[in-house]
Amino acid sequence: MKQLIIFILIVILGFVAYDFYKDWARFHTPEYHYTTAASIDTDYHNQTVVKDYHTTVTDLNVFVKMQWTANDIDVRLLENDDLETTQAVNEYVQKLAYVSYLEEKLEQSASYKNQGFTNQQI
Repeated sequence: MKQLIIFILIVILGFVAYDFYKDWARFHTPEYHYTTAASIDTDYHNQTVVKDYHTTVTDLNVFVKMQWTANDIDVRLLENDDLETTQAVNEYVQKLAYVSYLEEKLEQSASYKNQGFTNQQI
């Protein structure tokens, strides 16, 4: 009888541990944060573009985290292709494209400045 009770307790403990792990994994996403490029021009002639770049990167990271924690959707590694996942991935792609556009613009300005150009010449 003791062995049966111990077995049942071990099974229950296994379910509790799995539940805790699932909750932990849900709120501790893998390293999916988009990091800003080190080679961007932070002294760009239009500071609104730099501000918009940092705001958009933050918005992208919040979106990825929100989709992972609230909707259990990983927008970078798709698990299924239902309507909600497709919409989230489309929004993620649009945000990522805008971040890439701004990043490319700022990296190009940084390369011009490395060649000796000034803000007025760019």
